[in-house]
Amino acid sequence: MRRAAILLAGWSLPGLLSALQFWLLSLDDPDPIWHYLLQIPPWWVWAAATPLLGRLADRRPLVGGGWRRNWPWHVGAFIAIDVAHACVFGVMTRLTGTGVGQLPLLLAIRVLTVKLCFVVALAYAAVIAIHYTLRLRRARAELEVQLARAQLDALRMQIRPHFLLAAKK
Repeated sequence: MRRAAILLAGWSLPGLLSALQFWLLSLDDPDPIWHYLLQIPPWWVWAAATPLLGRLADRRPLVGGGWRRNWPWHVGAFIAIDVAHACVFGVMTRLTGTGVGQLPLLLAIRVLTVKLCFVVALAYAAVIAIHYTLRLRRARAELEVQLARAQLDALRMQIRPHFLLAAKK
């Protein structure tokens, strides 16, 4: 539950930044609340997608051998997230009656899927990169623990013969 709250809060940040940008660019709208309502929920799609992308990155890595075999899985995941992001954004624009929300919903979703694909690609790459970075940090920490244990075992082996000799005298 705590992890879900952290993911929601973390993915609200791009929504807040995007809402702020749109509000600052719209000179005729003094009330930013609609911009926040419009921009933040689509980013919550990423809160749900992030753990799934982590599992996908572990099972179908994009680094090392076999990455060519794994690309289609990531392209499929990217398309699914792009469409989901666009669907939520399309519904939100429809509810607020702004921008593409004035178009029929399916047309709005198609337009948004294309318009948002670069932002979604950047977010996708960031999630995968952060996942790999965190995985490498965990592996490094585990290796450091193993090294410390090995050094401790080596010291114990050096001390043990001295106690054996002292006990025989």
